[in-house]
Amino acid sequence: MKATTLSNLIAMVLLLFSGTMNARDIYFNEDFSDGAIPAGWTTDDASGQNAIWTYCADPNSGQVNGCPRLWDDALNLQGPFAATTATNGFMTLDSDAYGSLLNFHVSRLTSPPIDLTGTTAVYVEFNGHIGAFTVNPNVGALLQVSVDGGSNWTDFLPYPTLVTGSPVPPDIRWSFNPSMTSIDISSLVAGQANVLLRWQWEGNFEYHWNLDDVVLTNLPDLIFVDGLDSTPP
Repeated sequence: MKATTLSNLIAMVLLLFSGTMNARDIYFNEDFSDGAIPAGWTTDDASGQNAIWTYCADPNSGQVNGCPRLWDDALNLQGPFAATTATNGFMTLDSDAYGSLLNFHVSRLTSPPIDLTGTTAVYVEFNGHIGAFTVNPNVGALLQVSVDGGSNWTDFLPYPTLVTGSPVPPDIRWSFNPSMTSIDISSLVAGQANVLLRWQWEGNFEYHWNLDDVVLTNLPDLIFVDGLDSTPP
């Protein structure tokens, strides 16, 4: 039997890596580059206070034209949204812009129906940047998934360790910028023909939650670790 040399072993690993990369299929992709909220996407506030998600065309613009404030002060040290395609537009929930509301806002951004018939494995991935002041994002910020047209929803936690407090990322007040989330939703959506995704934030006078580069795929991106906000970019 031939001994496996180091060079042969490296070649085998590279071949396996190449095959894995080639097998990555994209079922759905939205980079919010249409100049407005894309057709089929909706936003609402279940609290009835009209604290809704808005479209931002320029991450550097500051709190105008639907864009969030730049929290680049000495306390927060947050730059403009740094998602992969943030400069061609993204969605944001600027909780700070709505001020202190009578009740907590329950602001929701919902995708159009997505047909995943024929799939066996599905990961949802997206770039985000969230800052919280009142409600811990590990309970208030949700990714929700429905397979029945929105009658029932299953909750997932994009920021399971993120809480309020002094602004020291990654686990207090601010997520990384961008925070790259990947969640395996296969058991819920694989093979389903009417899948909805919904980003819901319950809060009051928080900072903002930015969202961009939404992807549904059969394999997680290799830059993600454990599918959660676990390593800086």
